[in-house]
Amino acid sequence: MQRKKQSGKHKLAHAVLAAIRLICLLLILLSSSLAKATDFGFTPGHVYGIWLNINQALIAFLQHSSLNSEQTALITALQPDEFTGKQPKDVYQQVEQVKRHLESIFERPAISYRPAWIDHYHTLQNTHPDSSIHPSSVFILSSQLLQVLVAEYINATQSRQPISAFYMDREISNQSPSDVFAQVDLFKRRLLQYQQFLAKEKHSERVYSEGQ
Repeated sequence: MQRKKQSGKHKLAHAVLAAIRLICLLLILLSSSLAKATDFGFTPGHVYGIWLNINQALIAFLQHSSLNSEQTALITALQPDEFTGKQPKDVYQQVEQVKRHLESIFERPAISYRPAWIDHYHTLQNTHPDSSIHPSSVFILSSQLLQVLVAEYINATQSRQPISAFYMDREISNQSPSDVFAQVDLFKRRLLQYQQFLAKEKHSERVYSEGQ
């Protein structure tokens, strides 16, 4: 009788242990799936692709801006620098910096909030929404900057030019966060060069008007 009780206890212990192992396995799998869901299928290749579109939109805008052809050519000729060791958070911070420059130059706000469904998945992972940056966060913020540029392009062309090329779905394979950072940095340098040319243009206009 005693042996039967001990045998029953052993079986119960094994059953409980097996259940605990199963629960742990499910939690691991669930955690992994949520982490992947936070990216919603976005990779550095997608973010790289949208920054190709953003740079393309800027070059197209410059061709219809007040800059002369030589100034536009100088900006267009700028090439990406090489970076290593960059993480998604580095790219996100660089995009945030570019956003501030873009808003200042064009005097147009770029909405930078992340949709609630992104934060929802972060909450399920028991992490603070800002504690880790994923390609999805960078892509969404980048897409908002693209919208600002496209709006400026539409104004500059008086809605007479197509904009579909700026929304091409590109996923460039084998791209790292460092490659994306290089494209964002390229855009930033082009944008700041445009700002410098604008400042010189306004200064010349002011000097001319004062001399009249």
